[in-house]
Amino acid sequence: TGGRLDAFRFSLYVDNTNSKGSDENPDTEELPLQTIQHAANIAGPGDVICVKNGSYRERVIVKKG
Repeated sequence: TGGRLDAFRFSLYVDNTNSKGSDENPDTEELPLQTIQHAANIAGPGDVICVKNGSYRERVIVKKG
């Protein structure tokens, strides 16, 4: 029902508008990460990061390919 997004299985969830969002969370949809940078830091090969709607005022540096 999500259209093209149905083809992806998200590995990490980021949502800075969720009151339960924290970079200490287990990065699930219910308990998402707070920052894109933390998701990028812990993502591994093949991981897909779902960034929920919101204003993310951060500079993201991806160190892994």
